[in-house]
Amino acid sequence: MLEPAYINPNNNYRYYDDGSYFLAILLVKLRRFGFTIQEMITVMKDESFANLEQLLIKKERKYKSK
Repeated sequence: MLEPAYINPNNNYRYYDDGSYFLAILLVKLRRFGFTIQEMITVMKDESFANLEQLLIKKERKYKSK
């Protein structure tokens, strides 16, 4: 799901930047909240994270109704 910031053409090593680190932590937390892979992809495509709060509220309501 994470795209490397740079791939070394000599050895194909992938290098990630600080933004990738932030996204990796976010993905781990979203998974713990019960987000599906498709939901996590939706969050990542929205670079402003404008809809993240609404998705979290929806998840919270779903868990409270169980």
